[in-house]
Amino acid sequence: GYVFLISSFNIKEPNPKLILSNAYRLAFVSVFKSLSKMLAKRKISFINIAPGPIHTDRLELLVDDIDSFAKTLPMGYIASPDEIGRFVNSIVSQKIKYLSGVTINFDGASSNYIL
Repeated sequence: GYVFLISSFNIKEPNPKLILSNAYRLAFVSVFKSLSKMLAKRKISFINIAPGPIHTDRLELLVDDIDSFAKTLPMGYIASPDEIGRFVNSIVSQKIKYLSGVTINFDGASSNYIL
């Protein structure tokens, strides 16, 4: 089976505006790493996805001008939640099992960008 966690690229570069959120995300990553080792023999994969800016209502609350913000990002656009869904689907549908206890930066090269 698979267990996916959607956290944030802020685990790499914590946002000073999101102190509690940063702490919880890092705690969950630690739990995921531990569970991946504990349940490896049962072939359960634990995969943390650390998205950068994703076009959500929450991002719209954090950013004044979405279009201008998107232009500042390395890839020049903000991904949709559907893009993460397609990534998760590809792992599950292709039965990729050896990927476990990892964090995938899903951020369009934005890991060091602070909102």
